[in-house]
Amino acid sequence: AARKYAAGDGWAAVNGHWSPLLPWLLAPWFKLGVPEILALKITLLLGGLFAVVAFYRLSRRFEIEPRIRMWACLAFLPMALYFSLVHCTPDVLMLGFMLGYLSVLFDRDFLRTRWGGAWCGVMAGLAYLSKSYALPFFCLHFPLVILLHALRAEGAKPWKPAVARAAMGFACIALIAASWIGVVSAKYGAFTLSKVASYNWSYSHPEAVDRMTLDLGLVPPASDRDISAWDDPPAPPVVRWSPFDSMKMFRQWLYMLARRAAKTALILETMSWLVIPVIILCLLGLWRHWRLWREKFHEYLPLLTVLSFPCGYILMWVVERYLWLVTAIALLLAAQALRGVLPRCRSQAWRRALSVLLA
Repeated sequence: AARKYAAGDGWAAVNGHWSPLLPWLLAPWFKLGVPEILALKITLLLGGLFAVVAFYRLSRRFEIEPRIRMWACLAFLPMALYFSLVHCTPDVLMLGFMLGYLSVLFDRDFLRTRWGGAWCGVMAGLAYLSKSYALPFFCLHFPLVILLHALRAEGAKPWKPAVARAAMGFACIALIAASWIGVVSAKYGAFTLSKVASYNWSYSHPEAVDRMTLDLGLVPPASDRDISAWDDPPAPPVVRWSPFDSMKMFRQWLYMLARRAAKTALILETMSWLVIPVIILCLLGLWRHWRLWREKFHEYLPLLTVLSFPCGYILMWVVERYLWLVTAIALLLAAQALRGVLPRCRSQAWRRALSVLLA
């Protein structure tokens, strides 16, 4: 797609399988004659740098001591490098924009910020252009968090600013997303959000054998200018199914969900052994003090995000790069948890050891 944009053939570059932001960012490099792999790595490194800045901004929404915040940011640096250099996907772009979105939304005074809702919509819109999963997640996560902000707010009329911020956020993401959705729908002659969702849902059928390669065999490229069929993948045979078609299908679907949930936990544990214990300890702590949820409001929002973000993937398909946002937030939760541990450590050496352990 980036080659077509660089050649000026934008209409041919449009397709419903690949999100457009990464090809848009690559096209200028191709136009300048930069080798493709080098251009890709430069672009992803810049995306990783943006993710580091967004991570630092998000860390300021947590109750973390400056020294521990420094260690947390240093620990995130090799993660960002790994995300940028090892993988050649737009997931690191989505990670940066989602961290930026959360850094605005987690502000305790969010309902008092004038343009907070608009910035959330812009960040989520750019995340959608990086990867389509950001749109349904935003549509569920954003209003829920604003509702919690309104329930926590003190004063007689918290709902008016809450509705205003929600309206600004949805207006901004609608403006960004609708422009791309309109172009894709015009090309395919039907309303199209993304071809990826229907593709993955078809292959999440409990009796599906394998991915598209086994079902379609060798597929020719869509045009002479394409290198492979993956430049603009053809629509696979759509298997229309529902888990409620039969009791047998429902049981198989629940079994698949359980397997994907277990796989998600295993991936998170592989990425960092701290992720699962930190999430469990935070859940237990908040459950114990649930009556003080207004005072611990800043701790509920990250947990809500960590638990809700993988759910859409669990319904269809889970791999490691889909869970980078969960790992980043878990790192901040671990840093925040040290706030209650360090005061009990009288030895300065133990304090330093715990801070280094976080990294």
